[in-house]
Amino acid sequence: MLAGVSLHVAILLATADATERGFDVVVPRDTVVGTPREYGEQVLRNTLAMLARLTTVDALVAGWTERGAA
Repeated sequence: MLAGVSLHVAILLATADATERGFDVVVPRDTVVGTPREYGEQVLRNTLAMLARLTTVDALVAGWTERGAA
């Protein structure tokens, strides 16, 4: 799972590198940010959605709870 501030560089490059190395990447939408906000949404929708599974923290925790992992 990746979370952090920079959709512009850090999250984007880390996601690309991790998927290149064979990892499945999950990015909770509510743990990342880009500025301006519209640009961040475009990065999520048009780039990261092709490389990672986009979700929310609540959905991620619910999935872990259902599996008994939380």
